Amino acid sequence: MNYRKKAALTAGSYWKNMQDKSPFERNLLALSARDPFLSGRLKQIPEKGQYSFTESKTSLPVPMLRFDNRDYPLHSLFDPVKEGERFSEHMDFKGTLIFLGFGGGYHIAPFIRNENISAILIIEKNLADFNDILKNIDVSSIILDNRVSFIVGLDPKEASRKFQALYLPVVSGDLKTIPLKTAVKHNEDYYDTVVDEIKDATDHIKGDYSVQCYFGKRWYSNTLCNLSIAEKTSYTLPHIKNVMITAAGPSLENQTEEIRSRKKKFFLIATDTSLPFLLQSGIRPDLVISIDCQHISYHHIMKGFPRDIPLLLDLASPSYLTRVSDNLLFFTSGHPFSSYINRYFRKFPEIDTSGGNVT
Repeated sequence: MNYRKKAALTAGSYWKNMQDKSPFERNLLALSARDPFLSGRLKQIPEKGQYSFTESKTSLPVPMLRFDNRDYPLHSLFDPVKEGERFSEHMDFKGTLIFLGFGGGYHIAPFIRNENISAILIIEKNLADFNDILKNIDVSSIILDNRVSFIVGLDPKEASRKFQALYLPVVSGDLKTIPLKTAVKHNEDYYDTVVDEIKDATDHIKGDYSVQCYFGKRWYSNTLCNLSIAEKTSYTLPHIKNVMITAAGPSLENQTEEIRSRKKKFFLIATDTSLPFLLQSGIRPDLVISIDCQHISYHHIMKGFPRDIPLLLDLASPSYLTRVSDNLLFFTSGHPFSSYINRYFRKFPEIDTSGGNVT
């Protein structure tokens, strides 16, 4: 069979299979691909959220919130899709949109088709409410867009920390906040606090921009050098149940015997800073991770690196580190160019290294 015809048949079967699934199954499949951590949290939500649902005149489900002794629709009860399209037509904006309240996603969907939008961040206060939406409305097309990120069920400070990990001025552009009025009115204190926290976080990020500029050239050159190598790597990690992580610190020497005894049942991940001591103590880690883009990373492996130990590198790590191991793995962190590649070229696993602490 012609391979193109076979591929077309496979794709057709996949989409037919997807159409046979319930909205909740389609949404969870999409979410498990884009945000497995959030998907896992949703599977543990037993309670129902606050939403009830009614049909619009166009037979689409519309979420309703009850407060002040009456039910308020979050979208138009006539045609929520057209309402969302009209709203987007009047907005000429390039950059990152922050939606306060997800609702049925009708006000968000039109922006998915807008190439001027570099990123979309959706903030929803309640995990159970978000779960209700996924069970009743197919929003998989929004979830699957690689520009979309979710902050769900986090307090304002946690939401702000996640925002800082996601927002990169060089890649993300300007910011604009769009409230879903009914949802925000119902949880006004929460969303007001979130907005204040994000404003403070934005000021901090802009202050840190000078650091990005300082390291930018090194991040850029390292990433370019590593891209071709990353395309050729084929090593995959085994299934892992229990993990132990070591870092360089005063207590490492005191815990040597405990590490040695636990290693039989734990997958040992060593930061590059702790590697020399472990090898000197006769302990071989199962994986070594390095996140520093500077040449100092080389000092940790000058005494030797067993070539068969897998090495996990930031895509922006110094390229000479790729020559010390036969089993390489790459991830992307918050470096602007790496994030750009992750979004527009190829998807790498992501690790938040914004705190600067390797462990």
